Amino acid sequence: MSTEIEAKFLVSQHEAYERLRELTSVGRYLLLEGETELVRDVYLDTADRALLSAGYACRRRLKEGTNVVTVKSVAPQRGAVHRREELEVTVPHDAAPGSWPASEAREKVLGLIGERALEELFSLEQTRFVRQVREGDRQVAFASLDEVHLEDGSGRRWCELEVELAPAGTDEDLEEIAGWLRSTFDLRPVSGSKFERGLDAAGPGRPARPRSRQSPAASAETSILLEAPDDFASGLPIDALASMGYRVTSPRQRAEQVTWFDTHDGALRARGFTLAYSRSAGAWRLFHREQLSAEEIGPPSTPPREGGPGWTLHSISPDSPDIAFLDAGLVETEYRVGGFAAQKLLLRAQSWAFTVPREESPPRSLLRLAVSGPSTANTYFCALLQARLGCRPARDDLVERGLSLLGIPAPGAALPSEFRVRPDDTAGRAFERILGGEAWKMRANLRGAVHDLHPEYVHDLRVAARRARSAVRLFSVVSGTEAGGALTEELAWIARLLGAARDLDVFSARLDEQFDRVEADPEFRETIRERLRARRTPAVARLAEALRSERFSSLLHRLESSSGSSEAAGEPAVHFCRRRIQKAFTKLELWIDRPADTLSGSELHRVRILFKRLRYACEFFRPVLGSDAGRLIGSFVGFQDCLGLHQDAVTCLHMLGGVLAETPGEIRSERFLITMGALQQVQRGIQADQRAVFAERWETARELLDVWKKVRDTRGGTV
Repeated sequence: MSTEIEAKFLVSQHEAYERLRELTSVGRYLLLEGETELVRDVYLDTADRALLSAGYACRRRLKEGTNVVTVKSVAPQRGAVHRREELEVTVPHDAAPGSWPASEAREKVLGLIGERALEELFSLEQTRFVRQVREGDRQVAFASLDEVHLEDGSGRRWCELEVELAPAGTDEDLEEIAGWLRSTFDLRPVSGSKFERGLDAAGPGRPARPRSRQSPAASAETSILLEAPDDFASGLPIDALASMGYRVTSPRQRAEQVTWFDTHDGALRARGFTLAYSRSAGAWRLFHREQLSAEEIGPPSTPPREGGPGWTLHSISPDSPDIAFLDAGLVETEYRVGGFAAQKLLLRAQSWAFTVPREESPPRSLLRLAVSGPSTANTYFCALLQARLGCRPARDDLVERGLSLLGIPAPGAALPSEFRVRPDDTAGRAFERILGGEAWKMRANLRGAVHDLHPEYVHDLRVAARRARSAVRLFSVVSGTEAGGALTEELAWIARLLGAARDLDVFSARLDEQFDRVEADPEFRETIRERLRARRTPAVARLAEALRSERFSSLLHRLESSSGSSEAAGEPAVHFCRRRIQKAFTKLELWIDRPADTLSGSELHRVRILFKRLRYACEFFRPVLGSDAGRLIGSFVGFQDCLGLHQDAVTCLHMLGGVLAETPGEIRSERFLITMGALQQVQRGIQADQRAVFAERWETARELLDVWKKVRDTRGGTV
């Protein structure tokens, strides 16, 4: 028996996938040349799910003519690192367990299923790009970039990156590699396995394999999509067509109102999907690359989690795609076109009007012309529309075009490249890019925070405000004391309001698990939740008012227009950043020789802030620091995580004390007080655990100075 230890990440953007394939190193670890493997995985169980109910999954993998059966535990995992019991045996094709070679895998399966037969649950096809991860002569891990296809006729696909420890690898290696990947590519850890994803999808109501709607007779026809100039946005220019010798007849018209949805982090669009609700048809429609994939009638209140679209949505993301990010009204008029070489053409004029959900804003219009018919006639007619009327091919997908017209980013959109520091930037130009980028992130999360669409909008806006404040501090010699001080004051103002709401969200999110841990009764749970809602409602209202205010609008404008005014603004960014980061390391060095157990809670908080500032500074200048900076950032993230959990527990203790003080005496029964005390003990336990984690990490803190010296003394380049 062996234990599989691996870090798993969802690769949701094509750009990230390509960059991962091209990597030659992960921090200080070398990636060897890769090999592409094609494998087919068939998952097996009995009709009554004897293996699954015992906590195991059974997979038969066919690779290069060899069948390997793997039996894995399916215990719930948290975060990116997964640990599973794993048993393997090579078997003849389709052999029953009783015919497998003697092995622990055979004994385990037979012990659980007895005489019952195994049957196929579902199957996956994978294209795996596998590489060794090495440090010198030591093989640390295997990295596998997997494109996964669920063979159920739905077209469900996703990409994952797995980093599995080799025998010579250590937990510290995996932690460092995972931290580097998270910080460099902003990857999201995968909490579930491919087995769990496939099992979720392989339930009742799976859509049948779609049949082609195109008949052989239509093969000679083409369909061309054009976008009309802005002055035609109100409808088809029939008079202009008539002047060219064409007539349009038999118009048929339909109207539709559509809202597009996604998750907070844009998981659907990252995988090429869009989810729309048609209020006219009362139906949810799932599209893949603008092609209808599934449809289901249902209410507009909740996206489907079962049936046609539901299974695909669940396989893409555990979060419900309930964030409405784009509204549109469509008036489509269908015409027959007559004239030279156009007797059999069908033209659909699609007049779209886009608006932002929940906001009063003027609509932005777009006219698209979908022309279909015999290829020669269609090509000629569309060429005339482009030459005479100024139409152009519709290159962007409809949703992307609508967002562009409204000037808003898609959910989960990556920071535009214009806000990333470049190796040839001056310090002043770097300052402008960094502050502009944080302002862009704040605007991207503004609407979600104002309308309280998801707690992560407040979190992301808060992080952007913190990073902006850290940047102002970092560039104080560039911006000038007076300008920097004014910006810092305004950022501190909005950060306080964001923190008041976010701290309550963090506490509330952890309560359910902690309630179960102390076996809180339903009445106690509801009392605490009611008290938290009573605090959160005014906090969110104050935040929304501030975010709508002229003061916040002015702050964003100042961030977007800030520039360096001192002599230091002309210094090369690469020299500036090394000098400033060195200064931050000098401050950290004052603490490093202090034993971890002598640091008070307030001192731990100060150390956490130092690590946070170092992380932000290295992330700001990542393109000019070289690849070893990723190792530093990964270490900073580790320190931040444990110290952050410690500080969250401190905050939770404070909140519990406040809730207790606000609770009327008649509600404070002995049982209530015992449960409240138990919850407070949970927070103290978290503090103690995270102190222990910090103490172990703190032993290696001095090594960070050596890594920094290597980064500092290496000529900067691009990552």
